[in-house]
Amino acid sequence: MLISAVALLVVALTLVVDPGLRQDVMFHGGFALLVSWGPLTVAGVLCGFLAVRYGQRRELDARVRIALTAQPLHGQLLWLAFCLVACVVFVGILDWILEGLAPEASAGSLAPMSLVARLLFFLALPAIAIDRLTTLFLGAGTALSDIAMKVTDRWRWLGLAPVLLAIALMSLMLTPWQYPRQPVVLVLGVAVLYLIAAVCEETFFRGMLQSRLELLWGRWTAIITASLLFALFYAFVQPYLLLIPLPDGPLTHDLGLALLTYTPVGLLCGYLWSCYRNIWLNILLRTGLLLVAYPPMEW
Repeated sequence: MLISAVALLVVALTLVVDPGLRQDVMFHGGFALLVSWGPLTVAGVLCGFLAVRYGQRRELDARVRIALTAQPLHGQLLWLAFCLVACVVFVGILDWILEGLAPEASAGSLAPMSLVARLLFFLALPAIAIDRLTTLFLGAGTALSDIAMKVTDRWRWLGLAPVLLAIALMSLMLTPWQYPRQPVVLVLGVAVLYLIAAVCEETFFRGMLQSRLELLWGRWTAIITASLLFALFYAFVQPYLLLIPLPDGPLTHDLGLALLTYTPVGLLCGYLWSCYRNIWLNILLRTGLLLVAYPPMEW
């Protein structure tokens, strides 16, 4: 709970020192907070109810524990922390280089460039270090990927209900159908970008990071920690994002708004993962929320 208290303190301080953040958060009587927390809270309640009522969470948690028991968790977490920081730094350096070579083609205006960092630091390097090197030096890799991807237990697909509910409620609140019709090629292209981002981030923050934190710190501390790191990641890469932007502002503004808007998304994704250990549900949830919150538009 200390982590939650620190996060709340940071949000409170940013609200105090940044009037622009207070305006963004409370516009339309707090509509921003309602959109961020309302649908996701309702979906989270349904997620927990279905898992408790129909699931076999203890058995599933035991399988995860067995899969990670022989792993050097502390060393792996240090490597994941390095990859997270390196991803933020890499995106900033990439933007600086591209802006120097061609100001009109910076990382902020070329959305696929940020995916390079995600693919490298959230998928490739963690997978090499955690699976391949662990297999080489310890003689056995982790079986967690099989649990996450080869979902044969029917009850582990019950999480599809809260996923669809969250997307539907968010769409009703944001009414994306009011946007003008866009070319099919643009819609498909943006959807693919969102899908790649969702695969990278959910694999990293939930599949790799949260799973290991759960074994060391417990379920909810791990969910909250991973969610806050997820929000902080978006706060620091915000200046280089075009497809999924927050309102422009100084670092205190981006930090506070990211904690208030991305943290609830992280909490639902983390809870969904802890209940069902089905990475496909997490990917569907993130992709759907991105499409609803940031529909494809011509710039």
